[in-house]
Amino acid sequence: MIIRRRFSLDSIRSRQLATCVLVCASAAILTGCRPPVFGPNEDRSQFDRFDQARDSRAQTLIEDEFGRKVPNLRKRLVHTE
Repeated sequence: MIIRRRFSLDSIRSRQLATCVLVCASAAILTGCRPPVFGPNEDRSQFDRFDQARDSRAQTLIEDEFGRKVPNLRKRLVHTE
């Protein structure tokens, strides 16, 4: 004779919620709060010191079309003549 366990919806939902919380907590712990790769005043390319001396250094952050601040990687890492 096979005995089947029946799980209530509340126990299934509580397991799903616990699993979701565990996954989110694990993701937060694994990513952590790491320091940025480049500080705000560090040279990013061989031309950065030249640009800084002539006051033509690219901005660190720019606003995207949604108004969020995002890193200005393209202009900071590419040399412009």
